Amino acid sequence: MTGRDKCYAFQQQLRAAQDEDIVVDADGQQKVRIQMLEQPTDLSSQVDSAAIFHFHNEDHTLGNPLRHVLLSNEEVIAAGYVIPHPLEPFMKLQVQAKKSDDRHNFAVDQVVNALDKLADICDGTREAFVSAMEKFDKAKTRVD
Repeated sequence: MTGRDKCYAFQQQLRAAQDEDIVVDADGQQKVRIQMLEQPTDLSSQVDSAAIFHFHNEDHTLGNPLRHVLLSNEEVIAAGYVIPHPLEPFMKLQVQAKKSDDRHNFAVDQVVNALDKLADICDGTREAFVSAMEKFDKAKTRVD
């Protein structure tokens, strides 16, 4: 499965989790679990939507780039992830976002958008690598 396919699979799983459908991975574990967080009633709070995402069988390979892409979005106030223990096969991602509409789960939308952007970045990196390898192979055959 390519990086883009994996990102699209996560998007589908997040959307299914939003609709309260359960998606499981190969070993029968729920792949993505979302916990919406209650917001403070303080009107000065910038946070309008917050959620914790539990990704089963994921680690820093997804966590760090996803956090980076989330933080590059102006609508996201805070994003962080943790791998609770190396022997526990899950990553925990917390996202706090500004709400631009009346959706309660706007943080979920931001994660879905970030996965899409991450997939685009992966595609661009792969295309650049393949192009560079083709140029290298052509230059190598000319020298031989």
